Amino acid sequence: MKNENLGCVYFFRHLGLSPVKIGYSESESPTDRFCSFKTYAPYGAEMIGFVQLKNAKEIETQLHKKYSKERLNGEWFNITLEDVEKEIKFYSDTYILLERSFFWEKFAINKKQNIEDESNKVDESFVIFIESLDLKKIIVNRKDFKNQYKIFSNKEITPQKFNKQVKHYCLSNGITFKERKFNGSMQFLLNC
Repeated sequence: MKNENLGCVYFFRHLGLSPVKIGYSESESPTDRFCSFKTYAPYGAEMIGFVQLKNAKEIETQLHKKYSKERLNGEWFNITLEDVEKEIKFYSDTYILLERSFFWEKFAINKKQNIEDESNKVDESFVIFIESLDLKKIIVNRKDFKNQYKIFSNKEITPQKFNKQVKHYCLSNGITFKERKFNGSMQFLLNC
C-alpha cells in the first residue's frame, strides 16, 4: 500500500552534460517525473538517484538554498555527482546511487513500460558470452568487447544493440554498469 505522506527528492541530468536538476515529487518514486523529463532529453537522460522522504518539498527547498551559488537556472545546478551522493547518504538511512541509466530506473521500473518488449530482451548467445567472463571487476574498451562477442557468437550486431544488450543484462543481474570516454574511445566499467 502506498504511503500517502511519503514523497521523494530526485536528481536528474541529461546524458553527457553536467548540470543536475534537483526536484521533488509527492510520489514515493520519481518514475513519472523521469519519464516526462526524458522526453525532453534528445541525447538521453539519467536518474542519478533519489531519496524517499516525508517532507520532500521542504528538503528540496533546503537543497536549492544550500546550492544557490551553483544555481544555473530554475532547478538546475552545477553540482558534482559526489555532491549528489553526499546528499542521498545524508537524507537516507538506506540509499543506492544510481549510475548511468539508459532510459531505465533501477529502483522502480515504470509500470507503464513493457519490459518484456522484444527490443529489451537480452539475446541468449549474449547471456552465454557474458556469463563466460569473470565479472568481478572489468574495464573494457567497448569496441574490443563487441569484437570479442562477434568472435564468440559469430554474429554481427550494431553498436547500439550491443550497448543495449550490455546495459539490460547488467540491470537484470544486479551488475553495476558505467560508461566513460578514455583516450578517445568509450569504455564499459562493470562492477567498478
